[in-house]
Amino acid sequence: MEWFQMPENQVLEKVNSREQGISSEEAERRLKENGRNVLWERKPKKWFQVFIEQFQDLLVWILLAAAVVSALTDNGESAVVIGAVLTLNAALGTTRGQSAAGWSEGDDSCPGGGTGRHYLAGNRGFGSGGWAAAGKQLSGNG
Repeated sequence: MEWFQMPENQVLEKVNSREQGISSEEAERRLKENGRNVLWERKPKKWFQVFIEQFQDLLVWILLAAAVVSALTDNGESAVVIGAVLTLNAALGTTRGQSAAGWSEGDDSCPGGGTGRHYLAGNRGFGSGGWAAAGKQLSGNG
């Protein structure tokens, strides 16, 4: 059963917490035992990497082959049109990826060169506040 499907009391039991949150001492213990609540993300790809990746598709390779065959059979106009369509497709795919992910560099370092993002209870340990079952906010008071 997924976390979001569990009743609130079952989630609290699984994370060894209560509706009022956990005590400061428990939060400190969990912080020492488990470390900070940080998810590591990889750095976003550069725009040219995303552009090149647009050509890693079977249909694109088939169209590239068709463009080459067209060029070799003195049908250069078709080769140019196919090449232009593929380039436009790659450009649009790159800009779509850019607007969805952004190109900013991370501000925190992490293994693998990514960024750190806090989730749920930040540095205080899971169950010391944040969101749990069915979107009910738990108190951070301990």
